[in-house]
Amino acid sequence: MNLYDKLSPQEKSFHDALLGVVDEHGKFPADPGVYVEYVPPAKNEDAEKGVKCGNCSFYAGGKNCMIIKEKVHDGGKCRFVTVPEGMVDYNDPEKSKKKAVDLAIKMGAEKKENYG
Repeated sequence: MNLYDKLSPQEKSFHDALLGVVDEHGKFPADPGVYVEYVPPAKNEDAEKGVKCGNCSFYAGGKNCMIIKEKVHDGGKCRFVTVPEGMVDYNDPEKSKKKAVDLAIKMGAEKKENYG
């Protein structure tokens, strides 16, 4: 499946611009430099809704990405993930509810730590 063909015109421009940078300077390193922020599958909280390397137009299969040097995995993601419209489920109420509850719990724990 060619994901590039499914991108919007704006997304294609973004995709092409990053490939231009890579052509001129090489793939982005994990650090230092541009903050790629690759997240492995175990830490990718957005994978279930479709935000992951496997749905990204830069994913080259296996453990390869077209724009970052680091080895990637189908279920991971980075800051540059470019997923075509229709491949991300923005409207899953259970996932949204769970995320909100998790955030509230986290914020409550942090508040308790800070204010005893």
